[in-house]
Amino acid sequence: MVVDFRRAQSDHSPLDINGSNVEIVKSTKFLGVHLAEDLT
Repeated sequence: MVVDFRRAQSDHSPLDINGSNVEIVKSTKFLGVHLAEDLT
């Protein structure tokens, strides 16, 4: 999940780690906390 606090929204280029593309998701669970793309 990319967290970006800029006011103007823009598309982010694909993230590549060790030759593998990182999947884009709408929400995730991290340390027992559910995070949505709108930070709710």
